[in-house]
Amino acid sequence: MASFIIVKVPTKKLDPRAIQMQVNTLSAFKSKQEYRQGTLPDTFRHSDDCVYFQAGFEYHQELEGLEETYHVKPFNKFQIVFVGDSFIAVERVQSEDDLEWIRHFLEDNFIQDVVLEPIPFDERVLRKIAEANPDVFEIEHAPARKGMESVDKLRYTGRGVTQSKVYQDYGDEPLTKIKVRLNEVTEGVTLAFYKNGKLTIFRETDPDKLTKVLKIIVDRIVAPYVIQTSYQRRLL
Repeated sequence: MASFIIVKVPTKKLDPRAIQMQVNTLSAFKSKQEYRQGTLPDTFRHSDDCVYFQAGFEYHQELEGLEETYHVKPFNKFQIVFVGDSFIAVERVQSEDDLEWIRHFLEDNFIQDVVLEPIPFDERVLRKIAEANPDVFEIEHAPARKGMESVDKLRYTGRGVTQSKVYQDYGDEPLTKIKVRLNEVTEGVTLAFYKNGKLTIFRETDPDKLTKVLKIIVDRIVAPYVIQTSYQRRLL
């Protein structure tokens, strides 16, 4: 399982060779800082009009042993995928500090002058996904109708849920999540789209296969429904 957020960037022809050179230059193995940070060049991949690599940073951690405390420097690493000419998929992280590190790392070294903002999958996009993919098997709502004020979440799972009676009764409630299988193009890989912008790819962790799935998602789902003509500029 792998989770990502997707950001749109000003269109620029994908140049795998230039990105690879920058990845090599930014290698964490070359870092002179006390806590190293940078890319992991051995993770670089180019396939399906995507460029994949990992980047991250060391941090301090104390481990309690039987007789003493050990000080170690684990490496916190994140997956980054340039998808075609206009999108970047970034591993979804729980920590806001980690997200800020990824954002600044990309803005400083790959996408200068532009603030990278995740694309939310708003209700319009979630409904488009449901309409375009017949193999929907989980839907989640945040009910808003009168009489359901105490219900925080309504979720139902099963085959053909969009043809079910429960969907007929509650399908017009605000959507927060939809889970689908894209069998015809991804050999049964399961995808979950969340209103907050998180995308989870189940049953797939291999970088080469992840890039294939991400390219399909961007081409068939994100690009047709995302409209963004301006970008917030960074303050120097």
